[in-house]
Amino acid sequence: MRLVIIIAILSVGHIVLSCNGKAKTKVTDVELISLTQTDSVPKPPLPPISNFMTLQEWLFKLCDTETPDKSIIAYNFGLFETEDGYTIYLIGSKEYDKNDQDWATNNDFEPSIKYYPLPTSEYKHLKWDKVLEKIKSELSDFTRTDKFRNSFFAKAKAITTGFDDGDLIKVK
Repeated sequence: MRLVIIIAILSVGHIVLSCNGKAKTKVTDVELISLTQTDSVPKPPLPPISNFMTLQEWLFKLCDTETPDKSIIAYNFGLFETEDGYTIYLIGSKEYDKNDQDWATNNDFEPSIKYYPLPTSEYKHLKWDKVLEKIKSELSDFTRTDKFRNSFFAKAKAITTGFDDGDLIKVK
């Protein structure tokens, strides 16, 4: 966007200077070029096809197969939307600050099965806020299981969830 503004300013300046009455300038062809620049964070790559039927299966598999370093004190279950639906992913961080959500951008731990595309039959028809509500509820249910209590998640200082471009909600 900034590049388009700069080009527009230079073009207007050129026209004003050319039309000062001393020179005869004839404009024959004008071409409008549209350039855009975004400052947003690029979306992560599309996740692979999942073999898990439910979110709980994915969570249990993470508990059974992952062993993050003891320095990982917080986990975030991030959410994003694709053309095919919604996806959840997990990252771990060595830092946590309840007053500064930037800790969740640290990728100090990434599990081998980082992404789980949420089942379209359950989630695709939902608006983003309902997806977030449902995920928060399912993660809260997960925290009450024996699998959770005996996993690395139980030792975490914080577990959060939220969409990449929104606020985090604390689950634990």
